[in-house]
Amino acid sequence: MAAVEDCKISFNIDYTSSLSVDYAFAYYKKQGLGEQDVEEEINPVPASGTLVKLPIIQTPGTYDLRIKLLSGNVSAERTGFFKIGMCASCEKPSISKVFAEGDGQIVLLYTLDNDLNFVAVEYQIATDSKFTNIIYSKRGIGYSWPENIDMNKANISKGTYYMRVRKYCSSEAETGVSEWSDVSDFEAGDWIIQKPLQAFCIPDRYDRDNEIICQRNNDWKRDVILSTPEPKIGSLIYLKDGITPAVPGNLKEFDIDPFVGFNNNGIRLIRFPDFDMSVVYEVNPQTGRIEGISGLKC
Repeated sequence: MAAVEDCKISFNIDYTSSLSVDYAFAYYKKQGLGEQDVEEEINPVPASGTLVKLPIIQTPGTYDLRIKLLSGNVSAERTGFFKIGMCASCEKPSISKVFAEGDGQIVLLYTLDNDLNFVAVEYQIATDSKFTNIIYSKRGIGYSWPENIDMNKANISKGTYYMRVRKYCSSEAETGVSEWSDVSDFEAGDWIIQKPLQAFCIPDRYDRDNEIICQRNNDWKRDVILSTPEPKIGSLIYLKDGITPAVPGNLKEFDIDPFVGFNNNGIRLIRFPDFDMSVVYEVNPQTGRIEGISGLKC
């Protein structure tokens, strides 16, 4: 009576009647105590042999199905059942824009139509629209809007490039990996690896309003490299090699002794004397990304 394909419920109505059918209804409910019928009017009234589709049902389980045809005061019914699994589809992401900022950093703006079964995303950059020459890819990352591409690792020089994104879904989803998004092209300029910068920073074991960040002694002075020529929201912080992210597990050299806490906790606040001594930036300790400007003034 019913078929399940790609989480879409469909069935054929076959009947013989000397009367015209005025109304047709489908009633379905998940098997179990207290479950109520969901009524769907089938409009227009289907001819015999017509394939009828129901809305996608998101909750897996076994469902009772009842079809009812009405002609005046005369009615006819037939019952059956169907089973469905996880019906959240793994839809491909949509790229709204990719661009290179004036300092050469690539910014990816994209959206997920459905994040209920989201696990991670992957993106690729290629020199051609068919992606036969992929020069950079990243997989297993969380959704971030915008996504700032690390130019030091991507090693992208001046020219036209192409980007695509796809989504990884939970194992219970019908399809574990979505199709690739539509391809988006962008122009990139030359990127120059930054020189180490002096920075004052404190680890995440301190409060974000702790004024020791304003001290000028060497206890809190470290050398870092940014993914942008100057510090700003979105800048990624790296160690002096320009490759290793300044995140927990990579900051052993930042600790005078283990008690300092950079390697275990990451960077919480940072400021750069070569630019503006008074501005203190807030950092996401787990990603090494500058997230905002602190209310502190040094």
